Amino acid sequence: MVSTSFTSETQLAIDLPEAEGSPASSTKRRLELTIASDGTFTLNGNAIAAQAAALRSALRDAVGDRRDTPLTIAADGDAPHRYVVMALDVANGLGLKRLTIAAQTPSSNYDSGNGSG
Repeated sequence: MVSTSFTSETQLAIDLPEAEGSPASSTKRRLELTIASDGTFTLNGNAIAAQAAALRSALRDAVGDRRDTPLTIAADGDAPHRYVVMALDVANGLGLKRLTIAAQTPSSNYDSGNGSG
């Protein structure tokens, strides 16, 4: 599970999808792109237009020459899929190598695909 804190002025309510896995390692310099269910983007709490050019510019400014800067994409489970794909495409185009998709830890009634639910 990946978590972060936002100030009350920039907090977006997102409902992350569930997935099993290990928590991402903590590093000093990290970027978090949040995609809300209505398609609103924020990068480390700063609003960005939901357009590839705007996201590319914001990410380029944030990472500078550090293409190893970790980027976590935390998209609401109801966010349009095209925004997640766009974010991944932009990050890949910039050469970012450490991408993480944030998800919640599954609830106890989570069906892991064994056909029992």
